[in-house]
Amino acid sequence: MLDVTKGPEQTVPLTAPSAAPMQYKRVIAAATVASALEWYDFFAYGVVAPLAFDSVFFPKFDPLVGSLLVWGTFATGFLARPLGGMFFGHFGDRLGRKWPVFQAVVIMGVSSTLIGCLPGYASIGVIAPIILVVLRFVQGFALGGENIGAALLAIEWAPKEKRGFYGAWPQASGPIGIIISAAIVTPLSYYLGADFAAWAWRLPFLFSAVLVVIAGGLLLTVAETLAFLRTKSEANVSKTPITEVFRSYKKPWAIGTAIAAGSSAFFYLVTLFTMAYGARNLGMSTTILTGAYLIANVVALFTMPAFGQLSDKLGRRPLWGTGIVLAMAYISVFFAIVGTHDSLYVALAIVVGAGLIHPMMFGPEGSLIPELFDTRVRFTGGSLAKQIGTLLGGGLAPILATSAMAWSHGSFWSIDVYFVVVGAIALFALRCARETSGIEL
Repeated sequence: MLDVTKGPEQTVPLTAPSAAPMQYKRVIAAATVASALEWYDFFAYGVVAPLAFDSVFFPKFDPLVGSLLVWGTFATGFLARPLGGMFFGHFGDRLGRKWPVFQAVVIMGVSSTLIGCLPGYASIGVIAPIILVVLRFVQGFALGGENIGAALLAIEWAPKEKRGFYGAWPQASGPIGIIISAAIVTPLSYYLGADFAAWAWRLPFLFSAVLVVIAGGLLLTVAETLAFLRTKSEANVSKTPITEVFRSYKKPWAIGTAIAAGSSAFFYLVTLFTMAYGARNLGMSTTILTGAYLIANVVALFTMPAFGQLSDKLGRRPLWGTGIVLAMAYISVFFAIVGTHDSLYVALAIVVGAGLIHPMMFGPEGSLIPELFDTRVRFTGGSLAKQIGTLLGGGLAPILATSAMAWSHGSFWSIDVYFVVVGAIALFALRCARETSGIEL
């Protein structure tokens, strides 16, 4: 039996690890907390930006243009994610999964803390939004590396009959990060009122400095995954993963991209876009909408692992396919409810969409997309599929939805059509995918 030494007191056998149960717990904790930090930092911007950034960084524009600039800056983070996926994926496939994830976590924490320290337009003029865009880009770059990396730490350590469950925990860390960000922003915006836009919006970003210490410490306790160590021991490590993905894995990449686009478009439409548009254009209660966002993610924290575990029994494809069909049917109902301008009904609709329907896709997705690729290119291929899909589906969704509303003079039908097209493409791609539950990694 070949052992790979990870430190003076820790060795990791390549087969049948006797220390696996303890390592499983460490891996789940580290992957979940690391992802929670990344999503907390990334979504803190999404929650705070619609409430404060147009006045802090874009005060010279009318409300519609200001909203488009805010969402444009938001989308910048998505533009950077594929680049981060390529960069960290290269080293993750060449050198191992653990250290690229650790480095991405540190980069994300530093960039978010700097956003919290950034002066506004009133202090340094146009330099302020420029620096904001740069830091938002760095956030996306880091998330592009961590996102799949944390999932690989989980699923490549997991027993094959539990990979869906293990892979869903880094996905559930998204709700954990969102819960923390919403739990901080909601009371701050409610109790401080105008002071929130003046200065208190900085506090959620500064808090990320605490989270990065916790996440980094946990990652240092985790050993490298067995799947990567086997590939390395067999001298089967890819020399140029990005080239190999686009040469030999075009179909898995296209399938994964379409799948990620479908689930992310649904999530961003029923959450961040609706919260911003409802509060600013329809006069809905910001407190109720952000509270609904918080409740939806509390629900998702439980439903994502449950759906991930169910995908181990029923298969990834049937469960994800059911989720996208429900999302396509629900989107027109959802925006019909938004059209009532009733904050409580819209809040309930957000909880159903983001807490129940979206996790049916996003939970199994944590294992489905990486499992489409072989170990030698799994980090790079999974990252590119996930990040480009999320850019196309999620990053552009608020901009396209805002533009569609302006073009259709406030009618929601154009958004319904947009999502149904995205969902149909994702469903077709899923039909072209193989079932991955139970395969050997």
